[in-house]
Amino acid sequence: MTQRTSIAIVAVSCCLAWGCSSDQTSVRIDSPRISAPSSQDSAEVAEHYYDLGRDLGRKREYEDAVQALSKAIEVDPDHAMAYYYRALYSYYGGRYNRAIKDLNEVIKIKPESDWAYCLRSNAYLRRGSYGMAMRDADEAVRLNPESVGGWVTLGGVCFKQGKYPRAVNAVTKAVAIDPTSRMALLNRASMYYNLGQHGPARADVRRARSLGHEVPEELLAILR
Repeated sequence: MTQRTSIAIVAVSCCLAWGCSSDQTSVRIDSPRISAPSSQDSAEVAEHYYDLGRDLGRKREYEDAVQALSKAIEVDPDHAMAYYYRALYSYYGGRYNRAIKDLNEVIKIKPESDWAYCLRSNAYLRRGSYGMAMRDADEAVRLNPESVGGWVTLGGVCFKQGKYPRAVNAVTKAVAIDPTSRMALLNRASMYYNLGQHGPARADVRRARSLGHEVPEELLAILR
């Protein structure tokens, strides 16, 4: 199979830039949005900042979310989920080295975290470290063979390296695990289209639309 056209592979997580992509971008230290907890118990303080960080992240206020999660980590240096979400919001901002550093901590604390390997693989891929991205994607699906995100990530890494049959096979496994998955269907549609297989690409886009999923304009265009 040869690559004939170019439609971007849909990201596992929708990247929402909130600043410069450099890891040197500054983060505000004293945002008025980061309120102090009423409790003095260290576990409750850590959870207060963690919950606040997650709430801010859901609102896409990533800069303040990172600050709140950093405070949670200051109180509890073993808070794996605080590291994970700080990594995720750093990833959304294009700060891949920073995300990888936090994901290293998650994996130290929770070595069986397939979701941490999955996100770290995406961060390595964005950074251009393809070998490490492949290693982490393989580990994610080894740890959890039912991980839709793991198989989609592996497919994306393989596609980027020109391993097209393996890429399509990986994303097809994701579709088999969850036939309603937006990211699995749209990633496979993108791959099929880029490989000149327009019929299967259209079928996946139609399936995604029938499920009520939002479809990027560049993929909707292949139905016209």
